[in-house]
Amino acid sequence: MIDPQPLAIDFYCADAHIAYDERRLDEHGVGGGITTRIRLAHALAARGHRVQAWVNCVQPGWQGGVHYRHFSEASALRADVVLYGSSGQPYSLHSANALPVQARLRGLLAFGQPMPAGCQPANYDYIYTASNFMRSCVTQMWGAAARQIFSCPRGVVPQFYAAPVPERDPFRLAYSGHPEKGLAAALAVLQLLRAVDARFHLQVFGGHALWGQPEAPQPAQAGVHYCGVLGQRALARALQGCGFALALQTRQEPFGMAVLEAQRAGCVVIGSAVGAFPEIVSAGVDGFLLPGAPAAAVAAAAEIILELLQQPQRLQAVRTAAQCAALPWDVVAAAYAQHWAWALRGAIPPAGGPACAQCGAPLQEFASGLHCVRCGAYTRGGVAPAAATRSALQPAMQAVSA
Repeated sequence: MIDPQPLAIDFYCADAHIAYDERRLDEHGVGGGITTRIRLAHALAARGHRVQAWVNCVQPGWQGGVHYRHFSEASALRADVVLYGSSGQPYSLHSANALPVQARLRGLLAFGQPMPAGCQPANYDYIYTASNFMRSCVTQMWGAAARQIFSCPRGVVPQFYAAPVPERDPFRLAYSGHPEKGLAAALAVLQLLRAVDARFHLQVFGGHALWGQPEAPQPAQAGVHYCGVLGQRALARALQGCGFALALQTRQEPFGMAVLEAQRAGCVVIGSAVGAFPEIVSAGVDGFLLPGAPAAAVAAAAEIILELLQQPQRLQAVRTAAQCAALPWDVVAAAYAQHWAWALRGAIPPAGGPACAQCGAPLQEFASGLHCVRCGAYTRGGVAPAAATRSALQPAMQAVSA
């Protein structure tokens, strides 16, 4: 779909730890920050916007409607909308601050809880987060004004999950991401399950290379296959062959692309109730979230898997719901474009309609859901994701254990 008022949009990121473009995502895989920049850029270009990506590109030039230019060649930025961001080394906005800019709207894509070096929140018209959890981090830890925040979840590429779908092995578990996040807990769950049934096995996707780090040896364990960092197209297919995805961790995830991708592939996600995970997973509906430290949740995770395999109808219901949870990147791009159009028209609050449950201000509807014009809270489907998950968590877990 083409947006009625195309904009000139510049992305700028001086992270230099990985060279990338859309092809790199498809063929080799990268982390969530790079994925967000590139998928959003290409989805906006597909909607008719003129998009430039000033990044550590593999090669300057046009690709999929996006004009890639190396960030070191930028002498000034001129566009309707300029989006800054940093998600890797050197995790800094210093070089962006040095560039002259002419823009109708300046935005910052926020990726991690720590504020990037050189970041001054007041310099941006809006700060874009992927979750209400990250919204709270930006206001409380960065000192940004709540009215500056626009929260919108990340998306998936629907074509990656199209038919023909590989046969799913219900005894195949998946762990996807950097090993430091939760691999140890996934290995512990596998060990418990294999003590019951040796058919259980674990496929580990990702590695240190996701963060631009050298790979390190991983612990050998029966039933474990290390697949390395796959391109996102191949990863989607591989996940479609898995029955469950494990995301037990203490890291307060600002979003969780790995969880979103696993859900879309039809994996039943069993994760920790930390960070933004409660906004992605509706506990007991399209996955399960466990409280407490990962080590304490290992036995409960194994029990859920064993119980669900004895309840095929319920297992399929959860799996089907998970496949419907994620937004396509096109919808995410539409929400951003609608927000910019609204902001450039003067950010006039809507008259009437629903009010924010947190602050009482009007909710503005965009393609991704309802957004508060005062505190930045995001609501999808009529219920704030975090509140919905908190209320659903305990009954859902009791039902599984019953």
